[in-house]
Amino acid sequence: MNLFTFQSLSLIAIFMLGLGCGEDTSASQTPQDHSTTAQATSTPTSAGQGFTPWAMDTSKLITTPSGLRYQMVQQGTGNQVKATDKVVVMYHGMLTDGKVFDSSFERNQPADLSLDQVITGWREGLTLCKVGAKIIMVIPPNLGYGTSEMPNIPANSTLIFNVEVIGAN
Repeated sequence: MNLFTFQSLSLIAIFMLGLGCGEDTSASQTPQDHSTTAQATSTPTSAGQGFTPWAMDTSKLITTPSGLRYQMVQQGTGNQVKATDKVVVMYHGMLTDGKVFDSSFERNQPADLSLDQVITGWREGLTLCKVGAKIIMVIPPNLGYGTSEMPNIPANSTLIFNVEVIGAN
Protein backbone atom coordinates (compact mmCIF):
# COMPACT_ATOMS: atom_id res chain seq x y z
CA MET A 1 0.00 0.00 0.00
CA ASN A 2 1.41 3.41 -0.83
CA LEU A 3 1.89 6.11 1.80
CA PHE A 4 -1.02 8.21 0.52
CA THR A 5 -3.49 5.35 0.94
CA PHE A 6 -2.11 4.54 4.37
CA GLN A 7 -2.38 8.18 5.45
CA SER A 8 -5.95 8.24 4.20
CA LEU A 9 -6.79 5.20 6.27
CA SER A 10 -5.23 6.73 9.34
CA LEU A 11 -7.27 9.85 8.93
CA ILE A 12 -10.44 7.85 8.98
CA ALA A 13 -9.53 6.13 12.21
CA ILE A 14 -8.80 9.45 13.86
CA PHE A 15 -12.23 10.68 13.03
CA MET A 16 -13.76 7.67 14.61
CA LEU A 17 -12.06 8.35 17.90
CA GLY A 18 -13.79 11.59 18.19
CA LEU A 19 -12.30 14.58 16.44
CA GLY A 20 -15.01 17.08 15.64
CA CYS A 21 -15.60 19.17 12.54
CA GLY A 22 -18.64 21.39 12.31
CA GLU A 23 -21.26 20.17 14.69
CA ASP A 24 -24.66 19.69 13.12
CA THR A 25 -27.50 19.05 15.51
CA SER A 26 -30.22 18.79 12.88
CA ALA A 27 -33.00 16.26 13.28
CA SER A 28 -31.36 13.86 10.80
CA GLN A 29 -28.28 13.64 12.99
CA THR A 30 -28.94 12.56 16.53
CA PRO A 31 -26.48 11.98 19.35
CA GLN A 32 -26.09 8.32 20.25
CA ASP A 33 -24.24 6.53 23.02
CA HIS A 34 -21.55 4.16 21.78
CA SER A 35 -19.20 1.86 23.65
CA THR A 36 -16.04 3.38 22.16
CA THR A 37 -14.63 6.06 24.43
CA ALA A 38 -11.36 7.91 24.61
CA GLN A 39 -10.07 8.23 28.15
CA ALA A 40 -7.49 10.96 27.61
CA THR A 41 -8.37 14.58 28.16
CA SER A 42 -5.23 16.40 27.10
CA THR A 43 -4.61 18.18 23.83
CA PRO A 44 -2.22 16.93 21.15
CA THR A 45 1.49 17.39 21.63
CA SER A 46 4.36 17.60 19.17
CA ALA A 47 6.25 14.63 17.78
CA GLY A 48 8.63 12.88 20.08
CA GLN A 49 6.34 13.64 22.99
CA GLY A 50 3.61 11.30 21.78
CA PHE A 51 0.01 12.15 21.13
CA THR A 52 -2.83 11.81 23.58
CA PRO A 53 -6.16 11.33 21.79
CA TRP A 54 -8.70 14.03 22.47
CA ALA A 55 -11.44 13.17 24.92
CA MET A 56 -14.52 11.77 23.23
CA ASP A 57 -17.86 12.17 24.95
CA THR A 58 -19.99 9.40 23.48
CA SER A 59 -23.15 11.23 24.54
CA LYS A 60 -22.14 14.05 22.16
CA LEU A 61 -21.43 11.86 19.14
CA ILE A 62 -23.57 12.79 16.18
CA THR A 63 -24.51 10.04 13.73
CA THR A 64 -25.03 10.96 10.09
CA PRO A 65 -27.52 9.08 7.89
CA SER A 66 -24.61 7.06 6.42
CA GLY A 67 -23.52 5.85 9.87
CA LEU A 68 -20.48 8.10 10.34
CA ARG A 69 -20.23 9.21 13.98
CA TYR A 70 -18.39 12.37 14.91
CA GLN A 71 -17.79 14.89 17.64
CA MET A 72 -16.61 18.41 16.93
CA VAL A 73 -13.81 19.13 19.40
CA GLN A 74 -13.19 22.62 18.03
CA GLN A 75 -15.08 24.56 15.39
CA GLY A 76 -13.01 25.91 12.54
CA THR A 77 -13.20 29.54 11.44
CA GLY A 78 -11.73 29.22 7.95
CA ASN A 79 -13.16 28.11 4.64
CA GLN A 80 -15.62 25.20 4.51
CA VAL A 81 -13.96 21.99 3.30
CA LYS A 82 -15.44 20.65 0.03
CA ALA A 83 -15.39 17.04 -1.21
CA THR A 84 -13.15 18.08 -4.12
CA ASP A 85 -10.55 19.84 -1.93
CA LYS A 86 -6.99 18.93 -1.20
CA VAL A 87 -6.53 19.21 2.55
CA VAL A 88 -3.60 19.58 4.91
CA VAL A 89 -4.31 17.77 8.17
CA MET A 90 -2.74 16.36 11.28
CA TYR A 91 -4.32 13.07 12.30
CA HIS A 92 -4.14 10.14 14.69
CA GLY A 93 -5.76 6.88 13.61
CA MET A 94 -6.58 3.92 15.79
CA LEU A 95 -8.76 0.88 16.10
CA THR A 96 -11.53 0.57 18.68
CA ASP A 97 -9.16 -1.36 20.97
CA GLY A 98 -6.88 1.71 21.05
CA LYS A 99 -4.19 0.25 18.78
CA VAL A 100 -2.68 3.09 16.75
CA PHE A 101 -2.17 2.26 13.08
CA ASP A 102 -0.92 5.65 11.87
CA SER A 103 -0.36 9.14 13.26
CA SER A 104 0.95 12.27 11.57
CA PHE A 105 0.95 13.84 15.05
CA GLU A 106 3.53 11.29 16.19
CA ARG A 107 5.62 11.94 13.06
CA ASN A 108 5.15 15.71 13.49
CA GLN A 109 4.41 15.82 9.76
CA PRO A 110 1.15 17.18 8.31
CA ALA A 111 -0.47 15.09 5.59
CA ASP A 112 -1.52 16.56 2.23
CA LEU A 113 -4.49 14.58 0.95
CA SER A 114 -6.93 14.83 -1.90
CA LEU A 115 -10.43 14.13 -0.60
CA ASP A 116 -11.35 12.36 -3.82
CA GLN A 117 -8.72 9.72 -2.94
CA VAL A 118 -9.54 8.95 0.69
CA ILE A 119 -12.06 6.57 2.20
CA THR A 120 -15.70 7.63 2.17
CA GLY A 121 -15.83 8.26 5.93
CA TRP A 122 -12.95 10.72 5.73
CA ARG A 123 -14.50 12.60 2.84
CA GLU A 124 -17.86 12.83 4.58
CA GLY A 125 -16.39 13.80 7.94
CA LEU A 126 -14.00 16.44 6.67
CA THR A 127 -16.70 18.14 4.60
CA LEU A 128 -18.46 18.86 7.90
CA CYS A 129 -15.44 20.98 8.88
CA LYS A 130 -14.03 24.41 8.29
CA VAL A 131 -10.30 25.02 8.27
CA GLY A 132 -9.11 25.14 11.87
CA ALA A 133 -11.56 22.47 13.07
CA LYS A 134 -10.65 19.53 15.24
CA ILE A 135 -12.89 16.51 14.81
CA ILE A 136 -13.13 13.01 16.16
CA MET A 137 -14.57 10.57 13.64
CA VAL A 138 -15.74 7.02 14.25
CA ILE A 139 -15.88 5.37 10.86
CA PRO A 140 -17.79 2.11 10.44
CA PRO A 141 -16.32 -0.54 8.12
CA ASN A 142 -18.69 0.28 5.24
CA LEU A 143 -17.31 3.86 5.15
CA GLY A 144 -13.72 2.67 5.64
CA TYR A 145 -11.95 -0.33 4.19
CA GLY A 146 -14.86 -2.77 4.52
CA THR A 147 -13.83 -6.38 4.01
CA SER A 148 -10.37 -5.41 2.76
CA GLU A 149 -7.49 -6.02 5.11
CA MET A 150 -4.90 -3.25 5.25
CA PRO A 151 -1.51 -3.07 7.00
CA ASN A 152 -2.24 -2.93 10.76
CA ILE A 153 -5.99 -2.79 10.05
CA PRO A 154 -8.02 -6.00 10.07
CA ALA A 155 -10.93 -6.43 7.67
CA ASN A 156 -14.28 -5.02 8.89
CA SER A 157 -12.61 -2.64 11.34
CA THR A 158 -14.24 0.44 12.80
CA LEU A 159 -11.71 3.26 12.65
CA ILE A 160 -11.29 6.19 15.01
CA PHE A 161 -9.57 9.37 13.91
CA ASN A 162 -8.59 12.58 15.63
CA VAL A 163 -8.13 15.13 12.84
CA GLU A 164 -7.09 18.76 12.82
CA VAL A 165 -7.81 20.56 9.55
CA ILE A 166 -4.90 22.91 8.84
CA GLY A 167 -5.75 23.93 5.27
CA ALA A 168 -8.02 23.21 2.30
CA ASN A 169 -8.14 24.34 -1.33
